[in-house]
Amino acid sequence: MMRNGTRRVQATLLMSVVAATLGAQVPDRDVVRSRIAAHLAEGQVAEALAVYDAHTGVDTSPDVELLGMIARAELHRQVNESSPVQRAQVLEILARGDDAEALKALRAAAGAALPADAAPSQEALAPTISLARLGDEAAATRLGVLLGTATPDLRVQIIRALREADARSQASRIAALLDDPLPQVQIAAVLATGALQYRPAIPRLEALFGGGQSTLRLVAAIALKRLGVSSADAFVAKLLASGVPEVRLMAAEAFPSADIDQRKEGTRDPRRHWTDSLRELLDDRNEMVRLKAAEVLACCDVPAARAVLTGALRDSPVPPMRAEAARILAATDLSDAALARQMLGDEAGQVRIHGAAAALRLAQRARR
Repeated sequence: MMRNGTRRVQATLLMSVVAATLGAQVPDRDVVRSRIAAHLAEGQVAEALAVYDAHTGVDTSPDVELLGMIARAELHRQVNESSPVQRAQVLEILARGDDAEALKALRAAAGAALPADAAPSQEALAPTISLARLGDEAAATRLGVLLGTATPDLRVQIIRALREADARSQASRIAALLDDPLPQVQIAAVLATGALQYRPAIPRLEALFGGGQSTLRLVAAIALKRLGVSSADAFVAKLLASGVPEVRLMAAEAFPSADIDQRKEGTRDPRRHWTDSLRELLDDRNEMVRLKAAEVLACCDVPAARAVLTGALRDSPVPPMRAEAARILAATDLSDAALARQMLGDEAGQVRIHGAAAALRLAQRARR
């Protein structure tokens, strides 16, 4: 597989050829758009990006509408080449970009893969999980019902998906698993009840905090803090001072980003002492710890988070690390057109997927 530097050199050469072909005069934007569309019709995403680069190299303003065209084509190409799980992910991104056909395909895939009497599998669950994250209440309900029959690993996956989807209608079903005999299911249920603000679970969470084993006590404290129960405050403060980076990252879950003024560069609420604890992790020797800390801090320290994420995207030789940086940039709205373009040219498919997601979001925002 080509290293990212080699791919960039080839892209630069291709852009030079395209620029020479376009000539010295700035071509009409409609001409550029037509050339990009022609390349995309032939499945030539790299060539379309080269035309885009030549165009924006002359006219220095990014063109998010043209970049969105290329992003959509890249996603449609990946839909046809992906595994069932990744296909659902790509269709979800397209559906978020107002692609009605993608949403229709996702619903069809969910119905075909997960009929009412089916035993679930990871592949079968993927389209339904994507629909739940898109706000489909029927899909969330279907997942909630499956909590009673799924394998332990899939129960954890379903709980996390319902939490990501903020599916509060399913919180009572998740709370029923607070006493699950399997620790991984119980821990996922504890964190989800806190995140979903399910207050009827407070007495059981307090009991787990008071008498649970160490990991369970930790997550119960985080859930109680999310629910506004002060009895866990001192314990959470100790977690934030832990010498174990992963414990600090978990403790940060007790402070939802909704409590913080969003995206105000250079400002920080002084009461949010937890940000200082996480900021130290931006220099951790473990790259994944640095990325996770940046994801948490994206809500309140944009320059610091962005520096870590763009550095990993640019410099990491490990594709999964670049993909994680790309995912966070797209999910936290820290990406701009230049970063989305960079991601779309990466050699790793997952990075391109997240770059396309960022580009579609920028194009969508520009239309509104």
